[in-house]
Amino acid sequence: MSIWDIPAEQRITFGEVATLLIEREIQPNVIHTSRLYYALPSLDAWLKPIFALDWELTKKLLKIDAFIPAANECADFARVCAGYANLLHANTAGRPPESGLAFGEFWFTKQVSGMSGGHAVNVFLHRLNGKPTLGFFEPQNSEVIDLTAGEISSAHFVRI
Repeated sequence: MSIWDIPAEQRITFGEVATLLIEREIQPNVIHTSRLYYALPSLDAWLKPIFALDWELTKKLLKIDAFIPAANECADFARVCAGYANLLHANTAGRPPESGLAFGEFWFTKQVSGMSGGHAVNVFLHRLNGKPTLGFFEPQNSEVIDLTAGEISSAHFVRI
């Protein structure tokens, strides 16, 4: 099983990434892509079994594994985690050519018990039943999470 959900010669374009996000009612003006092509990480072969554990160990090594108000908050975790995932991708032998990893930052309005506030997590694209789809990763506890449709459409910054 490959750590990517697509063969090396196949990639998803930045336009396809943007279209997928817009279809989920994310406003185009908050979407930022930096590559022409992206590889899709495998949820079951890479993200859950390998990356989540590696990210936990890396946070401890860098001494960034604890939430510290105004110093080490959700946006900091999301930013460093996205950079780390893409650094691993760039240094992986056999990665799809000329591709970034479809793993980035997702800033949105979180709904909890009738209250709302800003939050940042990681967004990634992977294949589900053969189709590219969005997934979300909480870098503070290294778990794949679900967001509501309202939380997804509340995005105010998305960078992949």
